[in-house]
Amino acid sequence: MKGAAGKVFYISAAPLLSTIWIIKLRLSKVKRFLRKNEIL
Repeated sequence: MKGAAGKVFYISAAPLLSTIWIIKLRLSKVKRFLRKNEIL
């Protein structure tokens, strides 16, 4: 029972974590781009 619940949590949490990671990656790219153009 505990293992199944953990598996369900992992399956539901994995897309969320990857989405957060992608957003962080994009934000760092945007910040680097802005810094390069001396806007930020």
